[in-house]
Amino acid sequence: MVSAREILDIVIVAYYIPALGTSLFVALKHGFSKEIGFIYLAILSLVREIGAICGIVNFHQPSTGLAKTSIITSSVGLSPLILAMAAMLQRVNKGMSSGKGISDRIFQALHLPQLVALILGIIGGMKQFDEDPEVQKTGHNLSRASIIIFFVILVVQSLIAAVTLLRLRYVRPEERKMVYIVGASIPFLFVRILYALISSFSNDHDTFNQISSSNKAVLVQACMAILEEFVVVALYLFAGIATPGREIERKHSPLLNHDDHVEIGHVQGNKGTSYSAGYRHPSHQPYEPYRNN
Repeated sequence: MVSAREILDIVIVAYYIPALGTSLFVALKHGFSKEIGFIYLAILSLVREIGAICGIVNFHQPSTGLAKTSIITSSVGLSPLILAMAAMLQRVNKGMSSGKGISDRIFQALHLPQLVALILGIIGGMKQFDEDPEVQKTGHNLSRASIIIFFVILVVQSLIAAVTLLRLRYVRPEERKMVYIVGASIPFLFVRILYALISSFSNDHDTFNQISSSNKAVLVQACMAILEEFVVVALYLFAGIATPGREIERKHSPLLNHDDHVEIGHVQGNKGTSYSAGYRHPSHQPYEPYRNN
């Protein structure tokens, strides 16, 4: 008989197979740079598929290694979503006019805690399967620290999203959908991280347990974690499809390409050398909001 846990894993695999293909398409459209962020959705899709497949196999052939892989991939799941959110906010703020965008230094400052939280989550997940109770306890504490850091990061990024929304008039028109979509994803991300917090600190293992096969635990995980991830991934993929692709480096580079110039005259140099003057194409000018004078 198929268990509730196995059904959930099958649904996860069925969802993330097309999500992986779509995320690769979107990443190819916008670029694979971490600055764009859509590559994180491809990573999440792959990680989720691996975890779900390990869960299905573990149900039929129980193995500590498979269970450990399933737990670790689950703990890693938060990181790509938060990184994708940060990358989209960074892209939008880079394109804002009149110096109204939030400084890149803010986003760069978030990279270290993001990395620390990811590493703590992986190490914590591995230690929870150790035979030594003290090592298991350390693993639980590391996992809790990881989730708390992710929670703080999400709060900071939500504030950044709020500030960006208030400055929407300075955002490039083609990128405004990203701001709305990031804002729409925030409640789902908070529910997802709330589930992780409760699972980590609660003693009610019959309700909050990511590896339990009980119908109650599976239903709670499906409603508070898996569904939220599905929604956020779908929203971010829609943002990638709906937003025109653009080359970040070219848009913001001070150097001009020959395609960006139109010859308007010549200046005679000291030694008879002819120089061309040009102007930057309007499509490469910073976006200036409409001002009603």
